[in-house]
Amino acid sequence: MDISSSKISSGIFRGSITLAVFSLVSRLTGLLRDRILAGRFGAGETLDIYYAAFKIPDFIFHLVIIGAVSAAFIPTFINYYERDKNEGWRLASNFLNTALFFVITASLILIIFIPDLMPLVAPGFGPLQTAYAVDLTRIMFLSPVIFAISTVLGSILQSLRRFLAFAIAPSFYNFGIIFGALYLEPSLGLSGLGWGVIIGALLHLLIQLPAVFRAGFRWFAVFDFADSGLRKVFKLMMPRTLGLAVTHINLIIITAIASTITVGSISIFNFANNLQFLPISMIGVSISIAIFPTLSSLSGRDNEAFINDYLSAMKQIIFFGVPVSFAMFIFREPIVALLLGVGRFGPEDIGLTAAAVGIFAFSALAISLVSLINRAFYAFHNTVIPLVVGAISVSLNIVLSFLLVGWFKIEEFSLFWQKILGVSDGPAFSIIGLALAWSLSHVLYSVLIHLKFIKFAGIKKSGIWQYMSKTIGASLLSCGILIFALPYIPKISVLSGFVSQFLSLSLDVLIFGIMAFVFCRIFGIKEAVIPSRFLRRV
Repeated sequence: MDISSSKISSGIFRGSITLAVFSLVSRLTGLLRDRILAGRFGAGETLDIYYAAFKIPDFIFHLVIIGAVSAAFIPTFINYYERDKNEGWRLASNFLNTALFFVITASLILIIFIPDLMPLVAPGFGPLQTAYAVDLTRIMFLSPVIFAISTVLGSILQSLRRFLAFAIAPSFYNFGIIFGALYLEPSLGLSGLGWGVIIGALLHLLIQLPAVFRAGFRWFAVFDFADSGLRKVFKLMMPRTLGLAVTHINLIIITAIASTITVGSISIFNFANNLQFLPISMIGVSISIAIFPTLSSLSGRDNEAFINDYLSAMKQIIFFGVPVSFAMFIFREPIVALLLGVGRFGPEDIGLTAAAVGIFAFSALAISLVSLINRAFYAFHNTVIPLVVGAISVSLNIVLSFLLVGWFKIEEFSLFWQKILGVSDGPAFSIIGLALAWSLSHVLYSVLIHLKFIKFAGIKKSGIWQYMSKTIGASLLSCGILIFALPYIPKISVLSGFVSQFLSLSLDVLIFGIMAFVFCRIFGIKEAVIPSRFLRRV
């Protein structure tokens, strides 16, 4: 790596560190949220209803807002803002007003028809569960309206590289849910969880308002469908919106399948998936968001600089993501026991959730890389290729979900996976089939989209596969040594069981991390220099 590329790598690392740190904070509050939910309700009927009630409101929010923001609004807004700030603010206002109109209209329509839709979302629910889910969903339809405003404002902050308020907003969302679980649910029942979500959404919005106004945001009372900028956003967002529609239909199908397995299956899948997204958000999403404005500015102007920044970001994701994925698999059970093993979340729930986390670990790096590669396509205003590749991945996931859930009911196949994952059979063990389908389809997604982007961007030599091989080799050696050394590593015992678990797990993870870092240096992985330089500066 030459001096200029080293500077690029260091710049990306510094640019993403704020997002990574506060992403960790938000994920820790998310883990606290999940710990409280698990302890109070266990993997049972209440949380199955709660998670099922999220699906339709989330579907509307992602369909109308997320597709436009990530793929279309940010690069278009940057182009307008760099040319003329007032044009940028006018485009942002027009998009915000139009998005609100569509979200409110869709939410009002679906509130009416949700009793007919809920049996499709959770066919395994009985009449009483379905009725509760319908009532809770109707409350939660307020959240996409609030998040529509909050997400557009957050995208403006991302575009202007003002990441602090954007990064801490998810923590306040989690605080709202925690408040609902601890203080509203005891008096209001299940609807208290829904109102906690709404309070969290409001906090998510309010924490970003001062920052976006300090950035100079001006709201215009404009509602112009004929505006060329808005039409450009809509044109770019359509493939991305279709892709997200397919993705969320996939999540709805997963929820539907899980609802037919046994009570608690939806909860276990969601808990394990949330744990998986801790490293994804800290590494893949943080680096991708930090580099996206730069990629958007460079696309079509300086292809060489674009490719250098893109490959530097990808190598940083691999450098951090590979060891973390291995650590997730090795330490899956103590992680779940530490974070969720409280109250009504018993040993069987811990074992099954840990098994799902172990399977998800194999796709954590893939999803992190997809986050970057998709944004690289969006920087070039290309949303069609991610749509096509994503549709292939989702189709595979749906097919595999049905197949594998059935196969996990076959004794020989089930016993093989029980031995690998170290868990005993149970009525909910088929949920591992959903996790395995998810991981396999996302690994395929990451490989296909990477190959497509190399061809699209004309990258002749990336060195990514060789780089990944070295990182995997370093992580495998670290795993082998750690497994041999674990019996000899002292366990820390203090008065509090939670503190003992935390300190012992932290020591094991620290030893693994140091070994992985040392082997990366031995294998000549240059990215191993960047964190040490950064820590020396700190």
